[in-house]
Amino acid sequence: MFSTSLLSTVAPSPFALAFGVTLLAGLTTLIGGALVVAQRQLSRKLVASMLGFSAGAILLLSFMEILPKATTQIA
Repeated sequence: MFSTSLLSTVAPSPFALAFGVTLLAGLTTLIGGALVVAQRQLSRKLVASMLGFSAGAILLLSFMEILPKATTQIA
C-alpha cells in the first residue's frame, strides 16, 4: 500500500538517538545492579554467565567502533 516504511520517513535526530542509547545503557546497568542487590548470594554459574555476556557485549561494541575505521584507513 505504501511505498516507504514508517521508519524511513521518521528518522530520529542524532541527539535523540544518542540520548536513547545512553538511557538504555543506564537502565541495563540499573537492572543488573538491582539483580545483584536482590540476590545476596549469587551462584558461580550465574556470575560466569553475566561476565561472559558483558565481555561479549564490550567486544562487540569495540569491534563495531574500531573495525570500520580500520578498514577505511587500510583501503
